Amino acid sequence: MSTSHIGDRPSAFDRAVAYVLDFDGDLYGRDERERTRWYEGIALAASAQWILVPWVAAIMIWSASAETARAIAGLGLAFILPMALATIYVEHRRVQTTVERWTAKRVLWSVITILPVAVFLAGFVRVGDLEPSTAWGIGAGALVGLALAVLGMSVRRKDRGRPDAGDDQ
Repeated sequence: MSTSHIGDRPSAFDRAVAYVLDFDGDLYGRDERERTRWYEGIALAASAQWILVPWVAAIMIWSASAETARAIAGLGLAFILPMALATIYVEHRRVQTTVERWTAKRVLWSVITILPVAVFLAGFVRVGDLEPSTAWGIGAGALVGLALAVLGMSVRRKDRGRPDAGDDQ
């Protein structure tokens, strides 16, 4: 049995995911139970990295040279792209990704994951040997990005008519 429910006409994205996740192979275990444990372990590792790596970058940037700061920023971008891919994947599989209720735990984890981005940006502006207009642009871009993210979440919360994750068709 497989965790895949790709359907009759999989897209190129679905085929790539099926290849990487090896739904019908034994790369992640011999049966559904083992596969589920591997996927849980991978999710745990990703969750730890999504917290630790940004904090390490946010701390390291303050003692970096301008050249090193740009390299750390490049690595940060490479780090964020797979996070976006994960969100695209689960949304493609019709998993609800918007917050329905802000609990204390969700607020805490949001602060823990968003704060290092602000700390990193402040450090990058400080050590990055930037023109003042560029520094202001980074700050303005960060604020606009945050505002758009909040707006996007509030708009998407109104979209409750989507089928749930069990209705992959």
